[in-house]
Amino acid sequence: MKHAPQQFGMIPLFLVLTIRTKSKLQSTEKMHVISYRSLRKFYEQHADCRDTLDNWYKVATKADWSNLIEVQSILPKAEAVGNFTVFNIKGNKYRLIVSINYEKQLIYIKYVLTHADYDKEGWKNDPYF
Repeated sequence: MKHAPQQFGMIPLFLVLTIRTKSKLQSTEKMHVISYRSLRKFYEQHADCRDTLDNWYKVATKADWSNLIEVQSILPKAEAVGNFTVFNIKGNKYRLIVSINYEKQLIYIKYVLTHADYDKEGWKNDPYF
C-alpha cells in the first residue's frame, strides 16, 4: 500500500529534502534550531499545527542555508521582516518568527504566534527587530 508524501505547506517533504541534499552535497554543516521546546509549547495549545511545525523543524535542521534566497528556494513564502525571517504556518493561520545566523548555522525561534497575535505587532518590540 502506498502512502501519500508528507507535505510541508504545498511542497512534498521528500522533494524538499531531496532538492536540499543534492544542491549542497559538499557541506557538512546543518542548521541548529534553538529550541524545539518553543514549537512544542505552542502546538500543545494549537494541536492543528503540530505536523506542520514538526515538518518545518525537520527541514530546517537538515538545511545548510547561507542566505534568505536559499531559504526561499525551499520555503518560498519565507520573508525577511526587520532582522527576522517569518514563515507562514498552516496556510497563514500561524506565523513562525525566527532569527537566522547563517554564518554559525543557527536558527533562534523567537516567536510562534497566531496570525491575529502577529498582526498586533507586539513582537516588533523585540530589541533584535
